Amino acid sequence: MGLHPWYLNEYLWKNELIALKLNSVQDHVLAIGECGLDRCCNTSFKIQEEAFRSQITWANEIAK
Repeated sequence: MGLHPWYLNEYLWKNELIALKLNSVQDHVLAIGECGLDRCCNTSFKIQEEAFRSQITWANEIAK
């Protein structure tokens, strides 16, 4: 599971990150994925980069 750059909302993505953190620690979630950077979408690159870094940090913390 992860926050895809195409669907990041500038105002809601931090709340979605909290939900990601709560749900991703479950045993049936194997990895953090479908996250990244994409210059071909409408989401600001700054927001994409912040979300990506947050997800990578979290994935490392939980070894996923």
